[in-house]
Amino acid sequence: MKGFIPSLAKLPDFFGPGTAWSLTYEGISPGRALAILAVLIAATLVAYWRWAPGVKLWKKAGLVLLRVLACVVLVALLAKPVLVFTLQEPVRQPLAVLIDGSDSMTVKDRRDSEEDLKRAAIAAGDVEPDAGLKGAPPAGAAEKFGGIPRTELLQQIARNPKLDLWGKLARQSDLSFYRFGRSAAPIGSTISEPREAGPDEMAKLFQEAQTGDTATAIGESLRQVLQEPRPQSLGGVLMITDGESNTGASALEAAMICKEQNVPLFIYGTGVTSPRDVIVQDIRAPKLAFAGERLQVSAHVGSRGMAGKSVTVVLKSDGGAVDQKEIVLNDDRGEDVALHAVPSQAGDLRVEIGVPPQPGEASVENNQVSTTVRVTDRKFHVLLLEQEPRWDFRYLLDYLQRDPRLEVKCVMIDGEPGLDKIPDSPFLPGLPDTREAYFSSQVLILGDVNPDDLGEARMKIIADWVEAGGGIIFLAGPNFSPNAYAGTPLEPLLPVVPDLQIQSEQDSRRSPEPYQLRLSRLGEQSPYLQMDPDPEVNRQIWSEFPGVRWTAPILRVKPGAEVLLVDPRPERAGRYGLLPVFAMQGYGSGTCVYFGTDETYRWRSRTGEKYYSILWGQIMQSL
Repeated sequence: MKGFIPSLAKLPDFFGPGTAWSLTYEGISPGRALAILAVLIAATLVAYWRWAPGVKLWKKAGLVLLRVLACVVLVALLAKPVLVFTLQEPVRQPLAVLIDGSDSMTVKDRRDSEEDLKRAAIAAGDVEPDAGLKGAPPAGAAEKFGGIPRTELLQQIARNPKLDLWGKLARQSDLSFYRFGRSAAPIGSTISEPREAGPDEMAKLFQEAQTGDTATAIGESLRQVLQEPRPQSLGGVLMITDGESNTGASALEAAMICKEQNVPLFIYGTGVTSPRDVIVQDIRAPKLAFAGERLQVSAHVGSRGMAGKSVTVVLKSDGGAVDQKEIVLNDDRGEDVALHAVPSQAGDLRVEIGVPPQPGEASVENNQVSTTVRVTDRKFHVLLLEQEPRWDFRYLLDYLQRDPRLEVKCVMIDGEPGLDKIPDSPFLPGLPDTREAYFSSQVLILGDVNPDDLGEARMKIIADWVEAGGGIIFLAGPNFSPNAYAGTPLEPLLPVVPDLQIQSEQDSRRSPEPYQLRLSRLGEQSPYLQMDPDPEVNRQIWSEFPGVRWTAPILRVKPGAEVLLVDPRPERAGRYGLLPVFAMQGYGSGTCVYFGTDETYRWRSRTGEKYYSILWGQIMQSL
């Protein structure tokens, strides 16, 4: 990463004393005042010349002078001149210093360009800081700095007496140091005196900053430091980093927070200007897979300084290569690559996506990412509870019965009697009453069911089951769900807050024309709603889904819940934002999913089972 500060020696100049004075006017403008004064002086002279001929000249001159002085005073009162004297004195403000302590800081960069060699020479003290990047690098710079690790570069800065960065800063501000990787944590004590920022003390502090964290969250760490309570507002933030951020919010978002809070942000880059590097990150795979079925694993492959080069992306399963794909690197935005494996047996499966090391790469440690997938060969039990046979229920039950991985049992409270007597029927004769019946299921789908029919005892059992690790899906309906569950044992499980002001007729009111639902920012990244591994293709698929005519009215989403799908109509939005339609939250060890429409069956139009099966399959598999 190229630093935004050409020389660290210029950073202390941000804090400097000075004085200034200025003349301002709070009345009429100076030009208008001079014009009025000129008119009054001319009128005075004409008056004495024409109407006081008998007055002696010396008396006449004295009277004219007195009247001119009176006019000057009058005009000055009209202009109201103010002399402003400004005295600027340095005020000690906290300066937060964030030091990248992630594993990438141990990389030995290949410094080939003159600019990178001169930067390293300035940090080591071989070049005067004021000289900047002018001229050629010192003799032997390539041998001395060509492969210096980034951590060693920080040690050179700490010990550099010519730079004396920390001593200069300590004279003008209180220095608070933080190391960051996945998050930021304070190190050392606040430095308020130059003697506390000596070379040995600073070298030791930089040594403490090295944690070897595998993740770097620049945006989240910066946000964390900015939001930390302190008695005095920050005077600035100095971030020392290689610029590699692979998790959390983007650094740009945190920089915007600095701008909003009027906190100057200084960045010193410890990497090189244009490193050749392949970066594989953000591996995505389902937590659960089934033996003998195709498993999709994807990752984002980016690069620096290698645009246009062809590389082979390889998927390994338990150490052996099972799939590969050749791509052309793109330095600007990278590419999401999806590969496939077929697990052969149950157990924990380690999958890895990587790119073989390329000639001249700055680092090969970020060429692969891995994760673990649980593989099973047994069926999972799903319990579906519904009040009456609405359309969404019929299509969903049909899909669940045809999925060979699932064992489905169903209860229709107001259904036709005798459904359980049909051969191979999934229907139960009634609602289960025992804890064993619920705890033997992995997923419970609760439709538009009257909570009075469920009863207090069953709802408490369901709440206990979810807290112990079960997965529940609330399917909204116009009669009961979710607003009728307010005040029941199931209300804490809902990811949304019911709106108690809504009347039943408002609950069931449908739009005469269908309208599209829209993915939220989290929804675009969620594996639950991913119809295609390519983000652009996924957004296009969702934009082409048929619209719905009803979404459940609710008050808002609960704190901590994730909203993945929204009703984009402004008239349905409230003071908390757009109306959530798909939301999820954790509850104990379990997961709760809320679906705020009963018209997902419409998404089968024109595409058949394809995307409908993908959607419900991913939801069931994740739960």
